[in-house]
Amino acid sequence: MMAAKHTNPDDPRVGVSQNTRAPYDPLDLRTLAESMVKVVLEQRVYPLGEVPSFEGAGVYVIYYTGNYEPYKSIAQKNKGRRWDQPIYVGEAARKGGRKGGVLAEGPAGRVLLSRLKNHVDSIRGRKNLEVEDFFCRYLVLKDFFIPLCESLIGKYAPTRP
Repeated sequence: MMAAKHTNPDDPRVGVSQNTRAPYDPLDLRTLAESMVKVVLEQRVYPLGEVPSFEGAGVYVIYYTGNYEPYKSIAQKNKGRRWDQPIYVGEAARKGGRKGGVLAEGPAGRVLLSRLKNHVDSIRGRKNLEVEDFFCRYLVLKDFFIPLCESLIGKYAPTRP
């Protein structure tokens, strides 16, 4: 039989687990961001040059699968359409959305689609890259949530040759 462990009731550690954590808060900003990131990463992946037309602001993730030597390690992680390593994570907010306009009314327009098309144009301007080697997924979000979501998925820093 094991002897009972006696504790000093004056010890401030009595009754406190060494693994004490704050209670789960579903409205905690980090919890919300993690939830949004999960949803972003569940979205369909499109070839970057073939994204269907849509309206809204939000966040996006771009992947690379080509043979350009400086991006080879990233492309390897995306082989077989695993989508394990973004080459870039970004956002597109409506005008004024980053300056306190988060409660703006009305449609955001095609700001997220326009941002993705800007990437296509930029890639087409490079001799050593092909648009067909880039893929993306995106999520339309309410303005308030865009920087919050991007801040967490933004842990993937843009990779430059």
